[in-house]
Amino acid sequence: MLRANWELLAMMREELVIEILKFSHFFKMALETNEPHHLAEYAYSLCHEFNKFYTNNKIFSEDIKEELKLHRLYIVEIFYQTINTVFNCLGIEPVSEM
Repeated sequence: MLRANWELLAMMREELVIEILKFSHFFKMALETNEPHHLAEYAYSLCHEFNKFYTNNKIFSEDIKEELKLHRLYIVEIFYQTINTVFNCLGIEPVSEM
């Protein structure tokens, strides 16, 4: 049972990282076709993957080892940088809180 949970956790992280790595593809597609909606669709997909990651992975919990916490925070930081880049390309000002 514990092994299955770790496999699920690894899969969730991997899906988010793979989605982050797709940025250059969608950026290039939007430029080449002059169709910015490709970036908007990418932003939606990226946020969907981040939501799954954040829902299934504790970050700020006392029972989380520091190394794992830092790893998860690094993934969050990369997501944050990527989504802000997408928003900047689309001329969208990100909200600071909801």
